[in-house]
Amino acid sequence: MAKDIHATLFLLRRGPVAAKWDRTALGQSDPPLQRGLASDESDVATTIAALEPARIISSDLRRARLTAERISEYAGSSLAVRRDLREQRFGTWQGRAWPEIVANEGDAAVRFLHDFCRSEPPRGESLQAVSRRVLKGMQAELRRQQREVVCYVGHAGPIRCLVAHALRVGLEQVQRMQLDPFGLCAIRYQGDASVLTLWNHPAAGGLPGGLPC
Repeated sequence: MAKDIHATLFLLRRGPVAAKWDRTALGQSDPPLQRGLASDESDVATTIAALEPARIISSDLRRARLTAERISEYAGSSLAVRRDLREQRFGTWQGRAWPEIVANEGDAAVRFLHDFCRSEPPRGESLQAVSRRVLKGMQAELRRQQREVVCYVGHAGPIRCLVAHALRVGLEQVQRMQLDPFGLCAIRYQGDASVLTLWNHPAAGGLPGGLPC
């Protein structure tokens, strides 16, 4: 992250979608969240509102955006919806089951699975490309909110990229980062320093005690 940024960024993964999507290249496909999540979503919104965020930033995909809109209402915070903070684009593989992709896409699928950081799905983008666009978009937002608390509502891929960058670890490590639906993370940016202060906390359960903002 840029040296001139001083802010606390909370990162909320969107809620769960139907189980049929679990083994697919979901990417920028945009199914709705599971039915019956209203109570959990309200609890999540209450948790984020307690942080008194100055701004809510969201992917424009509805599985993130609708939750972000609810949080914005609860918190009384401004909302920015950004296309550049979407999940990874999987191109012609998007929405297809991974076993079917592996069975039918041959060498392209093998190449991608063995080098998911640099390899691009057909008409898609690499994880390196995701990291570049997400960092650029997030830096632009955080520069507008210096010394403030900001919350991004989005997807596992962008969140993992931001955490990898903050911790200065390679993108090849992101698959080791378990991040659940409605999992909450936090990064504190202090110029040259960035500190991961929270990882995969269940946001519907409220905030952990003693959490520094």
